[in-house]
Amino acid sequence: LSHYCNPNIVPASLSGYVFSNNFGGNWSNGTFTDFTGNWSNFTLAAPVQAGTYQWSICANNSLNNWNCTSAAASGSITVVAGPIASVQLLNTSNTTLPSTSLFTFQAKGFDPYGNENDLGGFNFSSNDETIASYSYGNGSNSSGFTAVLVGFAQVSAYSLANPAAFDSLTVTVVPGPLYSMQLSPSSSSVEAGNQFS
Repeated sequence: LSHYCNPNIVPASLSGYVFSNNFGGNWSNGTFTDFTGNWSNFTLAAPVQAGTYQWSICANNSLNNWNCTSAAASGSITVVAGPIASVQLLNTSNTTLPSTSLFTFQAKGFDPYGNENDLGGFNFSSNDETIASYSYGNGSNSSGFTAVLVGFAQVSAYSLANPAAFDSLTVTVVPGPLYSMQLSPSSSSVEAGNQFS
């Protein structure tokens, strides 16, 4: 953020200024800075947390009279999330699932400062489709998988905007409800009074 002040446009000679902002959440004043030359220029780093912030400036002249920008004239700056640097899978409290069940995961992306950025969606995958089979969701923020065979599989979400940013977790598939029974042999003959198996 840069601000320019021309001390020559005011009849009385300007001495210096104080820059105030709420970049840290609360209003705070900077240090008094002398005007030098025709212009005074300073640069501040923008806040790292996404949001809208305000700033104002107060100046005084050689007679020590102060004047500040009004609330209406105060400047504002809107900080938006930067590029996705990391991904987090959500809905991960229960990763032990019965076979044949459908389970869903949501993914969120974050910039290097922890600001949420889900733009672009995610691709989802399983490292073993025989255990956790991908069902739907590529290009969105939510995906569905079907638990198939008993075992372990790793499911992952990759940012479409930055494929190097991803998160993975291990899913455990356990036997599901009894679905069918098979008796063997299906028919046999045995002499009366004897056992059979």
